[in-house]
Amino acid sequence: RQRSRLAVLFLDLDRFKNVNDSLGHQVGDELLRAVTERLGGRLRAEDTLARLGGDEFVVLLERLQEPRDAAVVARTMLESLAQPFVLSQGHEVYIGASIGISLYPEDGRSESELIMHADVAMYQAKDQGRNAYGFYTESLTENANQRLEMETKLRRALERNEFVLHYQPQVALPEGRLIGAEVLVRWLHPVQGLIPPNQFIPLAEETGLIVPIGEWVLREACLQWMRWRNAGLSPITLAVNISPRQFRQQDLVGVVQRFGYRGCQRCGLGDAEPRFLQAVRERAPLDVLRDDVATAVFRLAGVVHGQNVRMVEARQHAGLGQVDG
Repeated sequence: RQRSRLAVLFLDLDRFKNVNDSLGHQVGDELLRAVTERLGGRLRAEDTLARLGGDEFVVLLERLQEPRDAAVVARTMLESLAQPFVLSQGHEVYIGASIGISLYPEDGRSESELIMHADVAMYQAKDQGRNAYGFYTESLTENANQRLEMETKLRRALERNEFVLHYQPQVALPEGRLIGAEVLVRWLHPVQGLIPPNQFIPLAEETGLIVPIGEWVLREACLQWMRWRNAGLSPITLAVNISPRQFRQQDLVGVVQRFGYRGCQRCGLGDAEPRFLQAVRERAPLDVLRDDVATAVFRLAGVVHGQNVRMVEARQHAGLGQVDG
């Protein structure tokens, strides 16, 4: 309004959905009103606080002398949320927030630009651990655009069957006998070539694409095992990494049943273990273990089209090193 330096703060409450899901929308609405009142109490009279919708708020700071003044306000707002909210019916709720900051005129000259760039900075702060704030930079937009492009390519890769499986052998020492293999998924892009998993698996986890990708990996590993068996090779154990999201979002037992697998009965699935164990005992027992990076691991074994296969945990064999992947 006065052609001075301005700042837009985009605030998103961390894990607010958990409050709605566990305590109900009425408590969630009460919490939003309490948050609005507490945040407003930390602002100057000339500043503007608005709720965009859901658990998102925007703050307009006027007449700033330095960018660090916006950081001071953001830090003050986060500190104000650190104290619990005591709501009706005796509920005591802790809630944090992530805040993105954009500056006028450096980061934009229109309302839409400033809000969009503050939103980008907010997601960067959330990715860095939540309950934090961060300033917008042009590189953040570049990273966001690259991430969006990668997600689009990842969806196409699944449709176009661009994934391939590599099999890392597991050998028993000292005789050097092949006893199994770790199944590793790789992305063979037609232009970029082989893309390592650390460049697409985290994005697949975040977007939920890990579920159909994981099912494809499991199916292809099963088919390859049968190809080797039909070619006269001695049966080996195949280890397939399963994402925790697959246990939460799909009928994993049903998926394995469709591939004709049966096995034994150990699990280490945390919160999902009771439900999965019951399904395992009733329908399709499997050996599910946790590896040393806390990823659930299937040991594909049991009865495959009538063929018995011994199921083992590869790291129980003396002399086996770490599996790359």
